[in-house]
Amino acid sequence: MHRSNSPSVMIGELVALFDPLLAAEEPISSSSVSRLVQALCDRKQLPLKALFHPLRYLLSGTSEGPGVPDLIDVLGKEETLRRIRQPTC
Repeated sequence: MHRSNSPSVMIGELVALFDPLLAAEEPISSSSVSRLVQALCDRKQLPLKALFHPLRYLLSGTSEGPGVPDLIDVLGKEETLRRIRQPTC
């Protein structure tokens, strides 16, 4: 099986890896979200922006704005999971 290294595939994989981490986190807070993103990016040896930027877009529909941990803290876990699980195209 051939794996593509295109950014869109990597982003999809990162979001798919982040989803169960967030779903298992209880309670969620901006600090716990930061910790989850940091751990995932460290594991994949990627900069934080590799996950924060696509998450911000999935959550808010824009590439600029509040930090992802703050967005998730305001939206709550259920709405956040709904938005990152929603197909984008």
